[in-house]
Amino acid sequence: MMKIEKVTGVLNVILISFFIAWCLGWLFTGAWYCNPNAEDLSLTSLPRDIGIIPSTVDVMSHYDGRYFTNILHGLNPLACNWLTGYKLMPVFGVLFLAVSFYFFADTLFIVKNRGVLILYAGLFTTVHFATDPSLPHDLYWMVSSFVYLYPAALTFFWLGSYIRYIHVRDTGNSFGWFVATAIFLFACIGLNEMFLVSNFILLVLIAIFAIFASERGVLPKTIPVLLIGFACIAFFVTSPGISDRAATQRDPTAGLLNIAGLIHAVKDYQVTVIYLLANGFLIFSGFIILLSVDSVSPRYKIIEQGAKSWFPELLALGLSGVSFLMALAYYIPMQTNIGYPARVFDSTNIPLQLVFFVVVPLLAFQFRESDLLKGILPYKNRVVFIAAICITVVVLFTGNNISRICHAYSAGALQKFDNTMHNRYAIISQAKQNNLCWQVATIDSITPGNSAIYYGPDLGYNRNPVYWNLAYEIYFKVDEVKREGDVAQKIQ
Repeated sequence: MMKIEKVTGVLNVILISFFIAWCLGWLFTGAWYCNPNAEDLSLTSLPRDIGIIPSTVDVMSHYDGRYFTNILHGLNPLACNWLTGYKLMPVFGVLFLAVSFYFFADTLFIVKNRGVLILYAGLFTTVHFATDPSLPHDLYWMVSSFVYLYPAALTFFWLGSYIRYIHVRDTGNSFGWFVATAIFLFACIGLNEMFLVSNFILLVLIAIFAIFASERGVLPKTIPVLLIGFACIAFFVTSPGISDRAATQRDPTAGLLNIAGLIHAVKDYQVTVIYLLANGFLIFSGFIILLSVDSVSPRYKIIEQGAKSWFPELLALGLSGVSFLMALAYYIPMQTNIGYPARVFDSTNIPLQLVFFVVVPLLAFQFRESDLLKGILPYKNRVVFIAAICITVVVLFTGNNISRICHAYSAGALQKFDNTMHNRYAIISQAKQNNLCWQVATIDSITPGNSAIYYGPDLGYNRNPVYWNLAYEIYFKVDEVKREGDVAQKIQ
């Protein structure tokens, strides 16, 4: 029996590693063929041309309060006129989430083998991207990923840094972790309105914890973090651009609470949760994590004490509530938007995924001595083996983001999309070299079939809307860019 358990243990590592490698391989393949859309070009041309600070002030004055998102618009390959470098951004996004979750998990738990923690972070990262309601928004559309993906990674970084900060005793290390907490918190709050909700709740909970903490020194350490966090939230919500944008989205018939938006949110949230659970990724991951608990233990006493109480159950309810409140932060002010905003649930799914990846280990600690878990643990490798096979079958043979990239590649859609975009760049470059008083570039339309990595927006017919034509013209510094077959012209 022991020999069987050892063999299945090795097979488990191989299977889970294969699952992670398969997902990462296709995510990186998608990155190789991805290209910027018109909004990427639009939002990066302003900081490139007038500077990061002036462009950030300009956008915050009349559009939004996302101060750090606007800073990132000037800190990327497109702002340096490096179109090929755009393909590195999805790779960075995947690694950013993986490393941040690894850091957060390493803050919470001690593992016997670092390889277990690597697989744990890899499993979380690949399951997240495999189940994204809109993968292009979360990963392959750069300026969108700043809004929907980066805040989650920065939350892991700032919260993990804070936990280390209040527990470290060495003065030098303590200051270092405080600086890290402050930087990550500042960046996280300035990215997305929905994460204002999660960050505000975290800061309130931290304040309550610090006030009632039994350990001396926690409250004095926490006060500067709270001041920074609440100041950043205040700066965000009082930016002039917030009210201007909200006014354009206001429906006069909706009322202050926007009841219709609330009902819409409940229906869409229900659909999202059902899909998230029904595809099997999280369920099978939960089994794998639950039965690997004997190789993991809480790092700090407060986590160990919490795991022995009702804290895991309350945390699961709290994460679910935060997820829904984050969705409401979109639905209530965006009163004129209709349809299913898949991109919103890329972010709100993160707390729900943490129920399986953080709460499940805590529950396992709580019930470690239970007869049920004791009865399963001798056969844990065989149960994990079944779960690993199931999750591998799911990713290979069911509809998910990874299989969509695979199918689009097999059909040649990704290659055709990449060739179309490179032809566009060549046509625009040729138009700029023409010694004409009016430089015109006529480019091809993007062929369908690349929705696994591309969402748009793109140029419309006959300069409708004109904004996306202008995005190309301003970024590439050419007089006119139009689609093949357009009748309308910029100059009449």
